[in-house]
Amino acid sequence: MPLIDVDSETALTSLKGNAAAMWPRRGEPNRLSPIARPRLNPNFVLEPGEKIFTIGSCFARNVERELAAQGFVLPALDAIAADEDFAAVGSGVLNNYGTPSIYNEIHWALEQDYEERETFFPLAGKWVDMHLHTHLRPKPIEVVRARRAAIVEAYRQIPECRVVVITLGLAEVWLDTETGIYLNTPPRRGMLREAPDRFRLQILSFEEAAGYLRKAMELIRRHGREDVRVVLTVSPVPLTATYRPIDVMEANCYSKAVLRVVAEHIRSEFDFVDYYPSFESVTLSERSVAWQEDEVHVTPDVVAVNIDRMVEAYSSRKELSLDTIRDLIQSERPQKLFKLLAKYPEYFDHGDVAAAYVNAAIRTNNVDEAAKWLHKADDPSGLFTAHIALLNGDPHKALASLNEPPGDNRLTGQYYGVTMGANLQLGKFAEAEKALHAWTKRSPKSHEPYRMMGEYTAKVDLEAGRKWYARAYDIAENLPRITIEYAEVLLALGEVVKAKALTENVKGVTPSMERRLEKVRSAIELPG
Repeated sequence: MPLIDVDSETALTSLKGNAAAMWPRRGEPNRLSPIARPRLNPNFVLEPGEKIFTIGSCFARNVERELAAQGFVLPALDAIAADEDFAAVGSGVLNNYGTPSIYNEIHWALEQDYEERETFFPLAGKWVDMHLHTHLRPKPIEVVRARRAAIVEAYRQIPECRVVVITLGLAEVWLDTETGIYLNTPPRRGMLREAPDRFRLQILSFEEAAGYLRKAMELIRRHGREDVRVVLTVSPVPLTATYRPIDVMEANCYSKAVLRVVAEHIRSEFDFVDYYPSFESVTLSERSVAWQEDEVHVTPDVVAVNIDRMVEAYSSRKELSLDTIRDLIQSERPQKLFKLLAKYPEYFDHGDVAAAYVNAAIRTNNVDEAAKWLHKADDPSGLFTAHIALLNGDPHKALASLNEPPGDNRLTGQYYGVTMGANLQLGKFAEAEKALHAWTKRSPKSHEPYRMMGEYTAKVDLEAGRKWYARAYDIAENLPRITIEYAEVLLALGEVVKAKALTENVKGVTPSMERRLEKVRSAIELPG
C-alpha cells in the first residue's frame, strides 16, 4: 500500500505551488550550501514557558539546552539534577537510541512498572542499569533503584506536556533473550563475560522499528493531553562503530535510512506528529562546515542553526529574525515573499534582502515598489535595473543596463529572458536567438526560452512561432500553458485537428488559462 496516493491534478498543483519542490542548483545563495536549510512546515506553535518533554539521542539534548535557555520547562533535565554521577556524565545519560528503548521508557512510566530483572544486572559485586549510559559506574542496588525511579518519574510527566520531541538514533540494537527486552546501549563487556549467551545483536527491520515507535505514539495519545504534539527528528550523528562484519558507513546508512522512513510513516499515520528535518540539514551541508574533526559530532555552528530554526519555526513570536528571512528567501514563491518582506523594511539595509524584495516586486508586477527600493539592492549584473526598464517600456535602457550574467543560477533564466525580451521588442531577432542559445546552454532542460521566443515571433511570423512552440512542447508537453499557447498558434495556422488533439486532456489550469482554453475549444468546435 503506498504511503501517499493522489491524483495527477493534485500532484501538478502541488509541484507548481511548492517553492521548495525543485532541488537547489549550484550557485550562491541557495538552500543547500554551505548549510542546508530545508523548508519547515510547523503545524503548531510553542507557548512561552510551557513544559516540553525530550526523548532520544544527541539532538534531543541540544534541543533541551536551547529550550531551557529560552524559558521552557524541561522535565527530562530534572532527573539529572539530584544525582552527582548523572551530572558528571551530563544530559547524555538520558540518551535513547533505538525505537524499542524509547518505547520501553514510555511503557514503564505510563503503563506498567518495570521489573528489576528487565533493567538491573549484577556486576563486580554491585549493580548497573542495563538501559542507561555505560559510563555510569556500578553502584549499590539502592543507588541504581533511585536512579531508575528518577527517570521513571521524569517520563511520568509526559501527560503534563503538550509537546514531546523525539530523536531517533539507530537500528542496530541488542536483545536481552532472558527478558525479551531490547537494551538501549550495547551490553557492557563484563555483562557479556558473565552471561555470554544472554544477549544478541539484532538489526531491526523497518516493520520492527516502526512497530515500536507506533506503540510509543499510541501510549502518548492514550495517556497524553488531548492537544499533545510530537516532533520527530532523526539524529544525523552516525553510528560510530558496528558489530556487523561490514563497513560502519554501510551499517550507519542502513540505520538512518530505516529510521527516516519510519519517521515518514509515523508522521502520516498520526495527525499530532510533525517531522523536523535536522538529519537532512546536517547530512546535506558541506562536510567541512557540518562536522567536527572527529567526523562524528556536528559543529556547534550547524547545531545552532538547526536549533534556532526549529525554535523560531515553532515559536509564537511574531517577529522574524534576519536568518529566518534569509531562509525564506530561498524557499518561498514571489507572491508570498513580496507580502512577507514588505513587513520588514528594516532589513532592506542588507543588500541581499533588498534584492530579494525588488525581484519579488518585479515578478508580481509591483514595478513602482521595485523601483523604490532598487537603490538598496545588490544588483551587480544589472538585472533588476534592466527588468524594471523593460517593464516600463524602455528596451534600450534595459539592454544598456545589463552586465555579465549573475552567478546565482536562479536568476539565469530571468537575465536571459530580459535580454531576449528587450531584443525582441526592438525587432532584433538574431540577437534574441543568441540569448536563447546562451540560456539553453545554461539550462538545457528549460522550456521557457523556446516558449518565450515562440510567443514573440508568432506575433510577426506564425510559422516561426510554431517552430519555437514545438520545441517548448517537446520539453514540457504536460504543462497547460505550453499546450494552450501552442494550440492557439496551430489554430491561427488552420491546423484544427492537431490543436484539438493537444487540448483534449489539459488539466490543472489557472483561471486565466482556463478562459484561454475555453476560447481555443470554442474555436475548434466552430464549423468550417
